[in-house]
Amino acid sequence: MLMSWLRVLLIAAPVVAIGATLWFVGEVRGLDYRADQDLILGVREDPGPLNPFSPANTEGEIISSLIYDRLLVRDEQLRLRPHLLESWEMVTQVRFFFQTDEDAKKGAEAVETAKESWAEWGLLEAVRDQLEIRLLLEGHQVKVSESLAGLFPEEALYPVTHLQIRTSGAAAESFRDFTAHAVEAEQIQRAWMTNNHLVELAIAGEPERFLKEAGLYYRTNDQLDAQIETKESARFLEDPILLLRLRQDVAWHDGAKFTTDDVVFSFQMATGETSGWQFKSRFDYVQNVEKVDAFTLRVILRKPYAPALETWEKLPVLPAHLLRGKPPGPFFSAPVGTGPFRFAGKEGRSIMLDRNDDYFLGAPRQERTVFRLLRNPLDRAVAMRTAVIDGFRPTVGEVTRLSGDPRFELVQDVARLESFVAWNLRNPFLKDERVRRALAHAVDENRLVAETMGPDAVPWSGLFYPGSWFARGKAGLPAFDPDKTAELLEAAGWTRYFNGWHNAEDEILELTLLVERSNEAHRRLALALAREWAEAGIVVQVEAHSWEDMVGARVMTGEFDGALLSWRMDPGLDQFSVWHSSKVAPGQGNFTGLQDEAVDEVLEHLRTAFDSGRTQELAIRLQDLIVARQPCLFLCAQGDFWVFRKGATGEVRPVPVGDGNLVEWERQPLEARGVGLMRSMPWWVRGEAIDSEGSNP
Repeated sequence: MLMSWLRVLLIAAPVVAIGATLWFVGEVRGLDYRADQDLILGVREDPGPLNPFSPANTEGEIISSLIYDRLLVRDEQLRLRPHLLESWEMVTQVRFFFQTDEDAKKGAEAVETAKESWAEWGLLEAVRDQLEIRLLLEGHQVKVSESLAGLFPEEALYPVTHLQIRTSGAAAESFRDFTAHAVEAEQIQRAWMTNNHLVELAIAGEPERFLKEAGLYYRTNDQLDAQIETKESARFLEDPILLLRLRQDVAWHDGAKFTTDDVVFSFQMATGETSGWQFKSRFDYVQNVEKVDAFTLRVILRKPYAPALETWEKLPVLPAHLLRGKPPGPFFSAPVGTGPFRFAGKEGRSIMLDRNDDYFLGAPRQERTVFRLLRNPLDRAVAMRTAVIDGFRPTVGEVTRLSGDPRFELVQDVARLESFVAWNLRNPFLKDERVRRALAHAVDENRLVAETMGPDAVPWSGLFYPGSWFARGKAGLPAFDPDKTAELLEAAGWTRYFNGWHNAEDEILELTLLVERSNEAHRRLALALAREWAEAGIVVQVEAHSWEDMVGARVMTGEFDGALLSWRMDPGLDQFSVWHSSKVAPGQGNFTGLQDEAVDEVLEHLRTAFDSGRTQELAIRLQDLIVARQPCLFLCAQGDFWVFRKGATGEVRPVPVGDGNLVEWERQPLEARGVGLMRSMPWWVRGEAIDSEGSNP
């Protein structure tokens, strides 16, 4: 009997101990016993090197955003505002080339005589340089440039001719060799290489002489298989110029002054031949970047480009004095920025950031923010319940488990993660717009999204970032209408039999839908879509792959029928790389293969629309065209969540007072505004700092 009780006790003791431990955790999980006032945030992945050009993951991107600042930021209405910049200005330099010195002299006199009209024209400056007159205009005004050309007799001017030289390769090398020896090279006023097969240039002089010499050179080098094409001719050459003026009160974390040297260095790093920056091609519109002085840059554009500032908004700025001529690896392990927080070091699984007391907007209230690596969901749950951490970015499953716990509060970010089915328009079945529209009408999107993606998913509202000023209203999607599906397929030459839809060649309408294996919600949605299409007689097989295989090996190479994808919407306007016909190629942005003249035209006009009303009109037109063409079946959008211990974390942000030289500190709830939670992170605070008063810490 005694032995039996001893056996029971030996078995029960560990169980009781475990139970007691769990009870203890349950008792203390709502208590805050930490003595420090650090804001500690859990992260699910190792942030890796803090390289803003290529963050390893979302965690790396978040931490980098606190260390490095940007030239421009978005306000709560999603309009660009200066940040490290003090101001910017778009001007246009108009250049006229005269045949003789006497012609140039008379031209300068004509400009001076018309001085009373300068203000009306927006003419800021007029300079004569030997046979050339340069006029500087406010903004971009083509009609004004044409009016100014009327000041000069046509026979006094050399025409400006735009040319393209296409080669089978070595375009840059061969062009440099040609200009080094060409007599007519002095005619070249502007030249750039779009890639290693194309040179674009503008010449001022007698085009026949230049073309003759260029033709002789390239015919002699017949291995280049060169084609020289005249594009257009004009009486002047326009150089759109973006003037960027930096703030003069910004310093790097090591105390060095922030200047144009840093911006030029960062631009060169971003656009260099070895750069792998994802936005590198966005700078293709730039002809040259010139340093005017320590705080002024002149960016000369190849042609007018209305969204030019969007690219400079994305450019990470790095310290030239610490990186020039050195390998970047060690720097990104202990980075130096101009942002609201300084890198303070690593300790175990934690990265510490200390506030930048010299931050030009005012030092954040939170003295130290710590990011602690917790890979395991159980570790994150225990850390939250025992107040080891104050918040973290949960997975979908964690959102479900934590949403009903009164000790925590969930804050949802802007719904900018779009889910959609991308169709491959190279597929002979999907090439027909009627088939793509039929697939859309066969799906009850609202029901499927609610059943598979969860309550936080919202219906798709458009191509552009939620709340964008240039995309008012929601884009309409094809309504669920099985009869319309049948009508469209029949009109496209398909006939329904017992086993599906067949075309005239007796091919069955059968497709494969790729989905990411590890994305549980997308797998559910893909299977639900396949069931909807099956009810309409359309056979769709679902294939699960790793993200790398699905995107790298299939989508970007064009080896797919359809793929269920998601992307984070960018607050910018320019979607040229996603939809324009010129971007249809392996590895390019237009992976659906859409080639549509109307879409191309709108995308091109958007790049030269400087009027806000015209911009809005074109953005809405683009949205309507994409919905009509259905290169993608857009489904829904979601916003990431953050979970915080209730009442332990808040936000205290600086609000400008009067002329903006002073700030007051204002307490606000943690919530997504404008471009989202990441923008407000510098002002997150924990504990006593929430209620502190005064101007600056």
